[in-house]
Amino acid sequence: MSKHFSKIIILSASLAVFALGANFVGAEPAGNPPIITSLNPPSVAAGSQGVNLTINGSNFASASVVTWQLANSSFTQTNYLAINYAANNSDVRITVIIPDSYITNPGVFNIRVVNPNGDISAPAQFTVTATNNQNGFIKIIKNITGTANANWTFNFNIYPPPPGTSNPSASIFTSNNSGMTTVSVPANSYAIKEIQQSGWSFNSAPTQSFCKIINPDGTTTPTGSISTGPVDGDGFNSITVEPGKTTECTFSNNSNSPSITAGLIVNKVVVGGPNGVPAPVSAFNLTVHNRQTDAISTVISGATNQFPDGDYDVYEIYTAAQYPNYIASFPEFNSDGSLNDCEMLSVPFHGYVTMVPGGSYQCTIVNTYIATATCSIDPTINALTDPIPGLMPSSTPVPSSGNDFPFTVNGTGFIQGGSQVMFNNTYIPTSFVNTTRLTASIPSYLIGNPGSFPVAVANPQSFYPCTDVSNIVPFTITGAAATTTLKLIKSVQNLGGGTKTPGDWTLTASGPTGFSHVGNYTGFDNVTPGIYTLSESVVPNYSAGSWVCTGAPASALVGNSISIASGQNVVCTIINTYHSTTGSIKVKKTIPLTSNSSVTNATFSYTIIPSPSTSSTFTINTNRGQTNSYTINNLPFDIYTITENNLFTCTNPPAWGWCVTPSPVCTVSVSSATIIPECNFTNTLNLTPPPPPTTGTITVSKTKGGSLSPTTTIFAFTSNVPGSSNFTIDVGAGLTMGNRTLLGVPFGTYTITETTTGWITTGSPCTVTVSATNLNPTCPVVNSPMPPAQGTLKIIKETTGGDGTFDFTIFPTPSAMSVTTVNGTSAINNPADTLSLAPGTYSVDESTQSGWDLTTSSCTNGTPNAAVIVAGQTTTCTFTNAQNTTAQQGTLKVIKNTIGGDGIFGFTVNGPNNFGPLNFSITTTNGSSPVPFIQNNLEPGEYTITETTPNTGSWNWDWDQTGCVLTQNSQPPVGCGEPTSNNGTTTLVHFHIQANSTTQLTFHNTKTSTNTTPQGTRWCDYCSQ
Repeated sequence: MSKHFSKIIILSASLAVFALGANFVGAEPAGNPPIITSLNPPSVAAGSQGVNLTINGSNFASASVVTWQLANSSFTQTNYLAINYAANNSDVRITVIIPDSYITNPGVFNIRVVNPNGDISAPAQFTVTATNNQNGFIKIIKNITGTANANWTFNFNIYPPPPGTSNPSASIFTSNNSGMTTVSVPANSYAIKEIQQSGWSFNSAPTQSFCKIINPDGTTTPTGSISTGPVDGDGFNSITVEPGKTTECTFSNNSNSPSITAGLIVNKVVVGGPNGVPAPVSAFNLTVHNRQTDAISTVISGATNQFPDGDYDVYEIYTAAQYPNYIASFPEFNSDGSLNDCEMLSVPFHGYVTMVPGGSYQCTIVNTYIATATCSIDPTINALTDPIPGLMPSSTPVPSSGNDFPFTVNGTGFIQGGSQVMFNNTYIPTSFVNTTRLTASIPSYLIGNPGSFPVAVANPQSFYPCTDVSNIVPFTITGAAATTTLKLIKSVQNLGGGTKTPGDWTLTASGPTGFSHVGNYTGFDNVTPGIYTLSESVVPNYSAGSWVCTGAPASALVGNSISIASGQNVVCTIINTYHSTTGSIKVKKTIPLTSNSSVTNATFSYTIIPSPSTSSTFTINTNRGQTNSYTINNLPFDIYTITENNLFTCTNPPAWGWCVTPSPVCTVSVSSATIIPECNFTNTLNLTPPPPPTTGTITVSKTKGGSLSPTTTIFAFTSNVPGSSNFTIDVGAGLTMGNRTLLGVPFGTYTITETTTGWITTGSPCTVTVSATNLNPTCPVVNSPMPPAQGTLKIIKETTGGDGTFDFTIFPTPSAMSVTTVNGTSAINNPADTLSLAPGTYSVDESTQSGWDLTTSSCTNGTPNAAVIVAGQTTTCTFTNAQNTTAQQGTLKVIKNTIGGDGIFGFTVNGPNNFGPLNFSITTTNGSSPVPFIQNNLEPGEYTITETTPNTGSWNWDWDQTGCVLTQNSQPPVGCGEPTSNNGTTTLVHFHIQANSTTQLTFHNTKTSTNTTPQGTRWCDYCSQ
């Protein structure tokens, strides 16, 4: 078995670099990673074009590259920005060109600079901002679980589709089990459905699949409801997209196929010990480390463990103080004679294994006890001039093939199970012969170039801090360097309507001398021997197969990594297959020669449901003895019905005219499994006059009017039509219309009734008659959403001393009513005295009328100032007035406005003849009082009103004098002045009440963060009567 032990450098896939270099003069500072200090510009508006980005910083190199990656996302697709060679670039500045397609949608992106030696800068963030506040965004996140194949393409329909597009409106290719895309749409309500595909099930748990609106302050608002369906897919209904905001919808899918893992057995063998007693196997902790996920597992010796495919470290940990002098090694063979799948690394006690799905692997770690081991045991390699040379042979020409090169190392101090040969500072496969001889093999990829290379022997570092390394002896490679090449080929399968060519992909090989080309590049690249990781760009609606390589052993290709030896010419091919999201239906029409020869040519008409975007009807013209066809293209995946109009089946042919075989109706499914299904119609002509019809059809059409809520999609009906006593009509989610045609209905009169509740239904029940003169009647049924439930306000007026008509105003939405009394009361059941109102709180205000005094007022629910209306109930407010032929009184009305906040404000009114105190409060909402305070039957004269403001903490309410107006009939101005203030919390205002008039006071307050204390007393000049 050929193995190699080498230092392995793993570059994260999310930062794999693209070989584009900056054309400027500047050396890469040794050991100093690049640093980004600023970006110019730091942001641009979405939809910008021709953007050049200047990156300022330090430690840039002449071959640095720049990466572009979406920030804050598990979707790790990395793109690369082309260098603007015309700019003034240097070791502190790089200018790149951002493709227009990268900045069509808002987002935050990470910019990094990568130097040729692998040093990577910290990310600098570049922002693409929204430009149209009438638009929002739908961000679709796809998560998948339960499969070893994390790369898959998923397609989505958006209803209604974004402007200028058709469904499917979005496509996601998952990488590392997740993916993401963003679509700009007008603010509206939408449905998003994932097109179902075999092998996947939608996880409808609300913790796994959900939609939310991302608010500017970082908070989120849930939106939409989960919906599942076999035709239009799984997803969400009624999601809201708001202007300038992103609605994020997460779809989670589980694979229906079992996950394929690899089996690993780790064996522990302990050889020898103090007094011949080995240490117990349980003293050694056997550990498996996944290099991709960083997961660590402890395993039991000899047990089979299942792990995902990938690269793993296998090692052990034990207490040297308790069990000293044990050397760890990974022998070439397991105890059952099979090859040891773990290769030992330079790290003590560590091995390495790469596992693929479905594989079985076995690793053995042997611990050997050496009682006399000390740090003084140093290995030594003989000189090349000694009788037994240190290296046999000590040189070789550059090999013409990719085989490993075996040789022998002679010396002293070699340890069984521990000594390792190092070639050019890299551990290579070593076998112990005895304490003076080792055999080793130099991997072919290490000997592809001529030169002199150091060889040494290292004994294991089991006895810390021992570092037992031998002297260095040179090994010479002669001749010319071997030519090693790698070529990447892209193959595309466009079955089902794909249009992409190999040039639409970018193929990349990441490794010692990596490169990247478009998929139609036909050349070979000279490469340095080593391990290369192969990758390609993502093209929507195309799935990738596995890489297939020639020119190297089959074992050299593991997953997407190929190990290339010196002199090998390797060609690797990857095939991408188109997965259509639309299909076609081919309709074939045949007139056989057995048809009546009197007609040699005829045209037949057809209808397709659901209707495509072009037309729902088409025709086919065919000659006798021929077959013609018509193809309907660009059909979204769905179930379609094609009907040949006005024809009967030939199993019961008409006495006259055309009949069709097998049926006038053909139903087919357009899907990824059947991209182009066919419908076949064969027609035969009879010339005997047909008998009169005895049956017809009834078409029931269903329309959802108004809002799409409720979200009912299945509507139920009953009828007295034979064979159709119960049936349903399916109006798909996000759609407004559907229909059902009842066939073969005998002549007669029928009634069809919709039984679905929760809607206002018009057109049901529907009664139609099927007759010879009315063969195909229709029943249009329309559903509209139920209006919100309302309550009733009833006003009863009672009077003493006479009758009259009294006016009322209902706030906050002003409504006017007039109530007339007869014999001292209003008509109790008079509909004019009632008003339908939405549930809430209202103020019922009776207008002051000369000669009448309001003596009492009350409401059955609340008060006249705050009457409560409940849905489905009646609130009755009763007002009693007494006729007054002498005293004339007035009314006070108080309104409260605020700026900067809302609060509860207290008032106290005092007046002439010891009136008062009258205490009340007003609560503001959105800066105003929805219900004003009204007090009737006030004696004319001078009054005062004191306001108490709700000052708390560091916030005060200051009196605002803006906009004072005086309108008091012809009376002299009573004035309005600076109000008296006590510690900034009370305000005293003087005002007048006049007979048969309403004095209105409006208080304005502003919420401030500092105390203000108005001084003095003024009359209110913001009074009106």
